[in-house]
Amino acid sequence: MEDMKRGGAIALTTILLCLASVSMITAWYFHLKMKSWKLWQAYLVSVSIASIEYLFLVPANRIGHEQGALSTATLRSVSEMFIIIAYLVFQVIVLKEPLKVNHVVGFLVVLLGVVVVVAGPFPKILIGGERAEDTQDARKVENDAEAQLAPATAA
Repeated sequence: MEDMKRGGAIALTTILLCLASVSMITAWYFHLKMKSWKLWQAYLVSVSIASIEYLFLVPANRIGHEQGALSTATLRSVSEMFIIIAYLVFQVIVLKEPLKVNHVVGFLVVLLGVVVVVAGPFPKILIGGERAEDTQDARKVENDAEAQLAPATAA
């Protein structure tokens, strides 16, 4: 039952992070399409849209960390993955800018970083005073949670 509850929290976190990323990309770049807007108009619209992002991002991080047992590094990495995907779609569909090979290759390198953070084989702690047994227990919980996240993000 506990695994099902954690899995639901991870699924909800994934959906909220995706929505937050779409909102953020829209806030950052939509005004570029509106060339007639003055800077202050672009600013007000962007800040308004960015406020919507926080309605998704804050609960996503809280739910993912507390109920999904995801580390903040995992939350940030998954968010980065959604930001990149949202940006590429936005660039092509909304801004009508070409997608170039160097864009794809560069973003794939960043996505490789996401994989290293989420599933990397480097459990050694560089900074922090946790005892080894605490770290191993936390890593097991995090690995279990992240294994459940993988199918949710593949969809």
